[in-house]
Amino acid sequence: MTKETLDEGRTDTLLEMEKIVAEKDAALADIQKQFDALKDAAKQIAADFDNFRKRTEAERTKEGERAAKNLLLRLLPLCDHFSLCLEHTAHHDEFVKAVSLLYSQLVTIMEDAGVRQISALRQSFDPRLHEALMYVPSEKEDNIVVEELQKGYLLNDIVLRASKVKVTRKVEG
Repeated sequence: MTKETLDEGRTDTLLEMEKIVAEKDAALADIQKQFDALKDAAKQIAADFDNFRKRTEAERTKEGERAAKNLLLRLLPLCDHFSLCLEHTAHHDEFVKAVSLLYSQLVTIMEDAGVRQISALRQSFDPRLHEALMYVPSEKEDNIVVEELQKGYLLNDIVLRASKVKVTRKVEG
């Protein structure tokens, strides 16, 4: 082999290597562009999600305020009626009738909002619905509610307040 042939081989190899490096650089540049585009898309998605979260939180807060406002607007006439009742305490019969009407109006508002009373009297004691404050001895039945000391309430199926009750305890004898 001559020196010229050897130099030509090296030149060809060098040119091929430069061509391969140029191709790899171009491929790397394409991959970098794709990476940058994906990174930008991920940032946009994160920003969109953050905006969605903030918007839904604001909507939830606004809906809660709207619901509270609607309930309070329905309770305001009750306040007015209580005020009128208190002005007429000298007339006992009218006072009792007015308070009874107010109570009925309040129960209706609560029922419309999904609130209902827990049935307790003469029911089996249920610790999810009842809170036993007192026990009375009984020769017949065990764990039966014999007196409701304070009413309990459910909001749909969620206990707002358990009924405070007096419950029987069976005694042997």
